[in-house]
Amino acid sequence: VIPYIPINSPMLHRVVYDMILAHFLAHDQLCMLLQTIKEWPKDLYDITAVILAVRADLDKASTYSFSSKVASASSRSTTVLMECLAELYFINRQPGKALPYYLRPRRPNVFNLIRENNLFTDVSDQVLLLVEFDNELMMKKKEEGKAVNESKSEVITLLVDNIHSIPVRILLPNANEGLVSDDNG
Repeated sequence: VIPYIPINSPMLHRVVYDMILAHFLAHDQLCMLLQTIKEWPKDLYDITAVILAVRADLDKASTYSFSSKVASASSRSTTVLMECLAELYFINRQPGKALPYYLRPRRPNVFNLIRENNLFTDVSDQVLLLVEFDNELMMKKKEEGKAVNESKSEVITLLVDNIHSIPVRILLPNANEGLVSDDNG
């Protein structure tokens, strides 16, 4: 049905598009939801309402995956929901809010997203997660038999090149503790 729904001229009422997206969400047609979000212009539907609905489903899916033994299907759903949120935030010109939803499912394009959208202040509280992810990517490349220059970490290069945007006190919160001594004891 989706290919036959007009998105240009004539346009249907916004509520119709909202209902279609809500239907995909309610009936676990998450891949179709993601594809439709990517294809439809953002002014067709209420993007804020869709973001709230997807976040609510993501919260439910995350809770379910921790309490369920059927983790694989639930984790796939969670991943697709995160992709939907990342796409929605990006479409809505909120790349900083999209960042965690690219980072948590370990999307390799996260480093490009940070660079291209100047998200250095947004990553300042997620540096450890970025370093862990970069390390995982290096290990994966090694396992695939690809050459890896361990002294050329992508995230470390990214952080060093943009040190002006990420204060050292955030990167090294305990750095000053070793410099201060207690002379009273």
